[in-house]
Amino acid sequence: DPEIALPMHLLHQLTRDGVIGSTVAGHLAVMGFQDRRLADWRHKTAPELVTHLRDQSADGLILAPA
Repeated sequence: DPEIALPMHLLHQLTRDGVIGSTVAGHLAVMGFQDRRLADWRHKTAPELVTHLRDQSADGLILAPA
């Protein structure tokens, strides 16, 4: 059930209720295990994710294990 991993129905309801402003158009997912060093994540992957979120004017982030 996709609503368990990313509860879009609930997020849309929170938007309608005025609790949050809106959701972004594109969402991100990464695997839990990455065969790369932490430095790669810190200097390459994380900045790319942040840039993507900022480009969508995201003010918050939900980290959801799936």
